[in-house]
Amino acid sequence: MKKTILVFGAGSGLGAGILNKINNSIANENKLNFDIFGFSRRGRLYENSFNNFENNQFDLSLESNYTHFQKCFESYHQNLTSDKENNHRELIVYFAQGDGLFNSIENISDSELKNHFQLNLFSIFKLLKILYANISNYRLVTLIFISSTASKVGFADSTAYCASKHAISGLAKAIREEWTEKGVKVVNAYLGAVDTPIWNNRPYFNKNDMISLDDVSEFLASLT
Repeated sequence: MKKTILVFGAGSGLGAGILNKINNSIANENKLNFDIFGFSRRGRLYENSFNNFENNQFDLSLESNYTHFQKCFESYHQNLTSDKENNHRELIVYFAQGDGLFNSIENISDSELKNHFQLNLFSIFKLLKILYANISNYRLVTLIFISSTASKVGFADSTAYCASKHAISGLAKAIREEWTEKGVKVVNAYLGAVDTPIWNNRPYFNKNDMISLDDVSEFLASLT
């Protein structure tokens, strides 16, 4: 089955790890069966079509970037309609974007809060709306949400982060029910602490106790 794989948040951390693992895993396979696109603000510029097997530039905080992404995504599917094997194509989407906002609630500014929820949560809503219009182009669709233990419990100095992660988990559960008749599979990955730069300014958490980025990336990449 031909596959289209989208990795949002592919510029660093877990998203970059997932994109690299997937690319490496198919190095010895027929790449003609795969379209793999990473997206982040650190990515490579694209004009009318995405750069395959690369991280493409997409700033999820800018409305204009969604318009450009949607236009190119629709163009991509117009090209797929001529593919006789299109009804055997699978779409896999990783929502790995997000940042950490760790501070006591009284010290979090309104702008920090707005930016945090835009990236961690509202961007997913916008992307799901764009994806919905193209679901019929695929035989199978899998949505992979990157949740964490912060989706289930609370931590001090983590009100915004825990709230956004709880919200992502709720969104994943709800979209599973809402799109179940369309045959959409939803994976809600509750990860423990992963050794990424998000912890660099929190020295009281011991990185030796965390899961390695390489191991988690390999596990998530295997879901393809």
